[in-house]
Amino acid sequence: MNAEIFFTALFLVAVAGLLIFESLYHWIYRFPDRTERQIISYLRGVDLESLKDLLNLADEGYLRLNLSRAEFRKEQRHRIARGAGIL
Repeated sequence: MNAEIFFTALFLVAVAGLLIFESLYHWIYRFPDRTERQIISYLRGVDLESLKDLLNLADEGYLRLNLSRAEFRKEQRHRIARGAGIL
């Protein structure tokens, strides 16, 4: 008798957990419905040479060794912004 109650409660908790997980998943990873015309304004051209510089492991290693952790993060953000053409 106690095992039936335990497994029933366990099943209900598992179902509730799955429903909560699914709703959180859809809330976090939802994408707004947009048309092609609305998306065009978000597109940017990318300079491939800047992107190659961004992905250069030698430069990244040099920066990682010579900068503090906070400075390295700040520099990486600047490098990413330059590579994406934001700055």
